[in-house]
Amino acid sequence: KLLKKIDEALGRFATQTYGICEGCEGDIPYKRLKARPVTTLCIECKTSQEEAEKSPR
Repeated sequence: KLLKKIDEALGRFATQTYGICEGCEGDIPYKRLKARPVTTLCIECKTSQEEAEKSPR
């Protein structure tokens, strides 16, 4: 699973979309990318995603 995420991150790097949030299309801060290089969401979008997953449907 991690290898797949790494491969996807390399693909985003090749298409110059690495570091762009898939949620809001804003820049993912360098500090977040350094901590989690395979992330596809900025911290705000990731937090929103986690809150949505926690809330009952």
